[in-house]
Amino acid sequence: MVTGELAGANLTVDWLYTDELVLLSGSPLSGGGADLLKQRWVVAPAGCPFRARLEQWHKDEGVTFRSFLEIRSLETLLGSVKAGLACTLLSRSVLSGAYEQLYVHPIPEKYRYIETGLVRRHESFTSSSYRVFARLVREEGV
Repeated sequence: MVTGELAGANLTVDWLYTDELVLLSGSPLSGGGADLLKQRWVVAPAGCPFRARLEQWHKDEGVTFRSFLEIRSLETLLGSVKAGLACTLLSRSVLSGAYEQLYVHPIPEKYRYIETGLVRRHESFTSSSYRVFARLVREEGV
């Protein structure tokens, strides 16, 4: 599974899903647009497509991305948001269970949607295990 830029000369996309990115916080936020960027942030390490999208939004608005805490665990990241320590930018699909009560703030359309796909190298051989897995993902989703 790959989230973000899926274009590649040597890749075949066997399943594709478009998800909505939202700004999540532990309490209501005021303002909108570039004002939303003036928060403390909790983000995944560099290379995460959600972080890259947040950094691009900052750059496009001319806001320095500096007040952030980097966390590797999704549970810890969401727990930090729930506790009100910071905000984050993640897929709406994470809002379940203990995190259903997080505050959701829409972000500008330009940054709002991201694709996740099941990809493989474009080769003539594909194992039977992979074909079964790909069929299951197409039928059931992730």
